[in-house]
Amino acid sequence: MAFKVLKIMKEMASYAGGYNVKSMGIKIPFNKDPLDKILKCKIEKSAKIFFDKVQKNKPPLFSIIFSKIVVNIFLKPYVIKNREQYQVILNNWLEKGIIKDGK
Repeated sequence: MAFKVLKIMKEMASYAGGYNVKSMGIKIPFNKDPLDKILKCKIEKSAKIFFDKVQKNKPPLFSIIFSKIVVNIFLKPYVIKNREQYQVILNNWLEKGIIKDGK
């Protein structure tokens, strides 16, 4: 069940213009304190490598095109049609330059 929920959340993030960058896993011995000095150093190094990869990563071209299509063809007309309900989203889109004048 948890994997289904995680898969759905990743798909929703993808539809909203996000992308999956992987995840970080660190193997530590069973029943060990994760904040032990040696393990803490290992965790910090792994986290730094992970965050460096995340910052260098850019979304794949297909993901960019797919999100533009979903937003412009499906989401934007629906949100503009139901302007009263989605006014906060429209204001956010105006600030980010996704739409020009809210019409």
